[in-house]
Amino acid sequence: MRATAVVMIVVTCAGLYSWVASTVGLVEKGSAVLLSMSDNQWVVLMMINIILLLAGMLKDFGIDLLE
Repeated sequence: MRATAVVMIVVTCAGLYSWVASTVGLVEKGSAVLLSMSDNQWVVLMMINIILLLAGMLKDFGIDLLE
């Protein structure tokens, strides 16, 4: 039962985040920043991969602090 509650909280937070991001225009601003840095699709893809790598490292660090 506990796992179901955790999954529901994650889904709810993801829905709330996507609504806020679309309402504020965060997606358009983020894509404009990435495309202003480079027009090459491979460079943009590499920047996205680096951002995701850093976000994953911070996520793991945050979880380790909570334990």
